[in-house]
Amino acid sequence: MYKVLDFIRRALSHAKRESIPEGALLPVKLEECGTEKWEYLYGSVRVQTNRDTIDRYFTDHYSKSMSREKYDSYTGNWPKDGYATDCQGLLDAYMTCDLGEKTDINADMNYKYWCEDKGECRSISREFVLGEAVFMRSESTGRMHHVGWVCGFMPDGEPLIVEARGIAYGVVVTRFNSRGWTHRGLMKAKFDYEDAPGFAELSAKSGDGEGEGSGPEHAAPKEGFAEVCAVLGDFILESGRYSLAVIRSERK
Repeated sequence: MYKVLDFIRRALSHAKRESIPEGALLPVKLEECGTEKWEYLYGSVRVQTNRDTIDRYFTDHYSKSMSREKYDSYTGNWPKDGYATDCQGLLDAYMTCDLGEKTDINADMNYKYWCEDKGECRSISREFVLGEAVFMRSESTGRMHHVGWVCGFMPDGEPLIVEARGIAYGVVVTRFNSRGWTHRGLMKAKFDYEDAPGFAELSAKSGDGEGEGSGPEHAAPKEGFAEVCAVLGDFILESGRYSLAVIRSERK
């Protein structure tokens, strides 16, 4: 059984740092994110983004749905020594290359065979935890066609998802509510979630200086009040609701 947090930390190292929202509470330091930025190619599991590979994937997967000009506008500046993957491929690459367990499945197989405590997002009331898989289900086929993983939280508790999103995006971090996730589940067939924190635990660790984030000083909005559960400047506020004026006065 593998530690799911190890996978999340590795996935964040492939996510574009600029995609991470300000104020994000993450299990790693911001500078550890995006150290090996990965792109997206449908049907791939950690393939090198050289010209031969890019040409082959256009022929095999994109030529019927996208013009070559459009395809090149996405892939033209990719580094020749970089890598690309698809959504489930982000996990398959970790299993194969980091853990030595050769894996090549799809999102639907992940949901069917790896996940427990699963179902529609709207029907599950338990807290999200780091490493939980989230899925998009196709209405036409009834199959899961996309997958991502909870990698952190916003200060208000909204989950953040690391996903290989598409050819126009690559591997990025997105807000749960901004995407059309329909199902969720814990990949207990392969991963141990014993040490995977939820929002309350991760925000408490951040407040104690044990967790990390993309800058807790950004947690407060420009106007009104903010739920504060993180280190602000050089001091710690108790978790609670504070006005922006109080936060500003305390930081002076």
